[in-house]
Amino acid sequence: MMTAVNNDLLDDLKWRGLIAQTTDEAALREALKKPITLYLGTDPTAPSIHVGNLVPLLVMRRFQLAGHNPILLVGGATGLVGDPSGRNDERSLNDSAIVEQWVNRIKIQLSKFMDFDTKANPATMANNLDWTAPLSTIAFLRDIGKHFSVNQMLNKDSVSSRLEKDGISYTEFSYQVLQSMDYLELFRRSDCTLQERCYIARILSCRLRQLKRDRCGVITVIAILWTFECDGLWRTSFELTLCDGSCNER
Repeated sequence: MMTAVNNDLLDDLKWRGLIAQTTDEAALREALKKPITLYLGTDPTAPSIHVGNLVPLLVMRRFQLAGHNPILLVGGATGLVGDPSGRNDERSLNDSAIVEQWVNRIKIQLSKFMDFDTKANPATMANNLDWTAPLSTIAFLRDIGKHFSVNQMLNKDSVSSRLEKDGISYTEFSYQVLQSMDYLELFRRSDCTLQERCYIARILSCRLRQLKRDRCGVITVIAILWTFECDGLWRTSFELTLCDGSCNER
């Protein structure tokens, strides 16, 4: 039986000042009339989450309370590579054992914000290392990298700002490709259609790749849910992909 949803969720988020703008509010409201699956990604760059993670976690919790299905994604793979966003220099690469330890610690912390035991719409946990680690270099370059334009990747703020200074390593340059893979995998594995990302440009590159690979007609609705100041301006957005049903067998 389908879980009943609270159709007042969007109004509640707007009342709380959590929606700054959306590309198509009508489409967003229509999609939220039935239970959907959404995810929030957290990279293990330290042994603990911080206050900046609180707002998106509370938003995820409100989605769950409204009848939707949350996935908490811990970046076991992306945490090994390093996010270049908001930095002027390269991140220090941490040993895989350290990253694994941080993943496990963060999983425990994240689990306190969601209900994993409810029978109606329990939260689930995911780790992007599960689908990234089995990829060979050849498969990554042929099956994934082929769908990304270097020209578009160079135009990303996180890359272009670094090129103007001391440059960027291929490792961190590839971060956006690994992060975009999360979209496709969670869509395929869990029919996840509401997906958090910090930069809209990543949404567009991912959707282009999904369109090519799955031949799926999609409409993307972007809602920036919160902005805050912390050593510069950070923006986090959720985007909703509506499938027109023309996907090939997944």
